[in-house]
Amino acid sequence: MFVNMLREHIDRFGVAPDGRQLSGEAGGRVGTTAHGRTWARAREDALGLGEHAVGFVADRPSR
Repeated sequence: MFVNMLREHIDRFGVAPDGRQLSGEAGGRVGTTAHGRTWARAREDALGLGEHAVGFVADRPSR
């Protein structure tokens, strides 16, 4: 399912010249702050407000 969604996204929006699939508003890299905010919202949506801070699954991925 995720692969299909990713393929549809690439078909619709393409990729950056360096191969990145997501870019910032100005076309560059997604900033750390924006990434952190987006990841926090995704955790809340996926896990619920009470669960998103529990356990390593909820942690923000490291680089």
